[in-house]
Amino acid sequence: MLYIAQHFTEKTFQYFQAVKSKTNSLIDAGDLKSAWKIFSKNWIILLASQLISYSAAYVYTYDLEYVYSASSQILIKSNDTYDANNTITQGTGVMMYAGYFDYTQNYNAIRVFKSHDLISDALSKLNLDVAYFIIGRFKTTELFSDLPFKVKVENIRPELYEAPIFLNIISYNKYEIVYKLGEKEIKQVYKFGESALSTNFNMLVTLNPVVTPKNLFLVANSKYKFLIHHPNYMIQKVQQSLNCEIPQYTGIIQVMYEDNIPERAVIVLDSLCNVFINYSLRSKLQINERTIEYINKQLDELEKIIQELQSQLQAYRENKAILNLGKEEEIFFNQIIEAEEIKKKLQINIEAYNGVLKMIIDRPDNGETPPLFFLPDDEFYLKKALESIYEVQEKIFIERNKKQMSIVELKNLEKDLQYKNQKLIQYAQNAKSDILKQIEKLDINIKKYEGEIWEIPTRQRELLNIQRQLEINQKMYEYLLERKANTKIARAGIVPESKIIESARSNGVVRPNKFRITFTFMGVGLAISVILIFVITLFFEKVESINELKEKTSLTVLGDVLYVNESKGGQSENSIFGFNPKSPIMESFRIIRTNLQYQVTPPSPCRVYLLTSKNPGEGKTFCSINLSVILARSGKKVLLLEFDLHKPRIGSAFNYTAETGISDILIGKNKTADCIVQSPIPNLSLLLCGSIPPNASELILSDYINDIFSYGREHFDYVIIDTPPFSIISDAVELIKHCDVAVNVINSRFPYRDSLNMFHEMSTINSNPKYTLILNKVRKGKFGYFLGKYGYGYGYGYGYSYGYGNNKG
Repeated sequence: MLYIAQHFTEKTFQYFQAVKSKTNSLIDAGDLKSAWKIFSKNWIILLASQLISYSAAYVYTYDLEYVYSASSQILIKSNDTYDANNTITQGTGVMMYAGYFDYTQNYNAIRVFKSHDLISDALSKLNLDVAYFIIGRFKTTELFSDLPFKVKVENIRPELYEAPIFLNIISYNKYEIVYKLGEKEIKQVYKFGESALSTNFNMLVTLNPVVTPKNLFLVANSKYKFLIHHPNYMIQKVQQSLNCEIPQYTGIIQVMYEDNIPERAVIVLDSLCNVFINYSLRSKLQINERTIEYINKQLDELEKIIQELQSQLQAYRENKAILNLGKEEEIFFNQIIEAEEIKKKLQINIEAYNGVLKMIIDRPDNGETPPLFFLPDDEFYLKKALESIYEVQEKIFIERNKKQMSIVELKNLEKDLQYKNQKLIQYAQNAKSDILKQIEKLDINIKKYEGEIWEIPTRQRELLNIQRQLEINQKMYEYLLERKANTKIARAGIVPESKIIESARSNGVVRPNKFRITFTFMGVGLAISVILIFVITLFFEKVESINELKEKTSLTVLGDVLYVNESKGGQSENSIFGFNPKSPIMESFRIIRTNLQYQVTPPSPCRVYLLTSKNPGEGKTFCSINLSVILARSGKKVLLLEFDLHKPRIGSAFNYTAETGISDILIGKNKTADCIVQSPIPNLSLLLCGSIPPNASELILSDYINDIFSYGREHFDYVIIDTPPFSIISDAVELIKHCDVAVNVINSRFPYRDSLNMFHEMSTINSNPKYTLILNKVRKGKFGYFLGKYGYGYGYGYGYSYGYGNNKG
């Protein structure tokens, strides 16, 4: 991690230094070239990531169902009513106040709209308890319209709710039902149009009239299934899919409903809106109906009294032979009638006040309402107070059912209701006391008038009493008839407080956005591929040309060695020194030889070159042999040392098996001159490993090693040392002190960064000898990097216990 951070810091610093040094533009040809190199190396990753991402997005979105939205707008507290002071409107018992609007009504309306009872009422009108599906080869699709059959469920076992029931059309008259009950699969055959009775259900399946015996094959070849929904399931589904919003500073509710079938979304929302509108009429219509019922009851009683009084008057006149009354007596009589009429109305008002008090004190649960229309016409305060109490009671009732309001808020509502009740009780009692005082005064006047006519003969007085009672009841009857007519007319003037200003309509698909999902998948795939390329570039970057290597190091780069593919007509991997002298690969080694002779080391009697690499399989043995061959062919005497004592490969390359070699020299058993053998190449001598020692790394530290290099420098022009990888075994590090030039072989198919940094550290620790680089297996083709990515070309493997793995090297 420390190395990564240090490398990243160095790269960042170098980048900003490069940018700072630019004067004409922020991007130059070098930047574009580097970017193109990264792209050319990794374009397959980018392409593969997009193909995989697109395929994954397609598979993911294939089974996703489109969700459609339907919307509607409802205006709360509309002003579509008659004037508040109109007599007809007064008959409803409810007062409307122009210009008054409470925005909290919107939130109450939303809770009513999403209430369990309202949704249940709306769904009961739609018959959505059965869902139909057609089963395709790869996808199951829900059907709503143009159904080949319909299912009507009478009753069903609870275990079969939401369980798939498969239906296969056998013929024009028969069908088969397949379902599971527990682990048991049940198959039953029934006839279309006849009740399907079993211990598990009772249902009726009918075939669509459009389906005939001639076109039956169009639907019979398909597979169907249906689900029977529990009523609570559908209610919960609607509640979850229903969304209500209130535009700011308006009395409008924007209602939206989502469903995977657009027609069903519109139908459900339309039904919900209509039920909600009718719900707002319910209380007003109930009050109107109960008022008419009360008037009819009073009219029936008065009609009986009038009939009895008429019969009594007729009989009395016939028996007593009384025709007319005196003028003065008639005046007193009319005054008494007028007083009695006023008294009767006041008593009815007292009865209305008593009804209000009883409703508030006893709080009956039978839903009856007090006869409010008998209150005085100018009693606006009481009617307004009652309307306020109705609203609070309705709100408490809704919140208790919804269970969404906190206990504290509910208690505050109850306290508000209690305060309004107490205030209304006090007001009603005071009004009742005032009426009783008026009745007392009327009683005194009636007695006074009765005393004035007391002198009238008894028969005439009795007749007057009968007539007085008759006229009082007739006028009361006429008054009730007028009130009844007004109440019926007022029913026509009752309109809902809310109205639909925009009917339900489909808004199209709301989700999923398959294009966006696909774009997101491909974006994520692109991001992952970029991160992967960044990691590969940072940790596993490879160099493909000598120019790239020179850009990344300050060490001398001797040259590059071309890649040879045996399957494409190149030389065999084992005939290392058998290449055509004019081949490009041999030309590569000539360039390396030239750079070694004239650029790296000064002329001297003998030069010692050590070749190593960080990893096995990078081609250091191959380069050691061919560099030795190319030097020998130039007429120089060359000694090739097989110092890879752990896994020697030079002897097998030359088909030699040496019984004695370096290991025997290092233990003092043999002399150097006795172990050197001549290779088939003129001027090229070999000092092989000999027997493989068990302690090779310790033998390198032997003092006899100086004899080998002293002999080599004395009798040869060049000494080439082949060593094991320095990242695995430390032999190369120990041998470097005996050489003039250390050469690190970097393979283009291996990450170069660690190898280069470790070699840099070695050069920093010990600046003598000189440290150089060779880039091996360079591919010149346009797509050579990828075509040869998994091919090894040439080299030799390492694979024993000391080893370096089963790689080729």
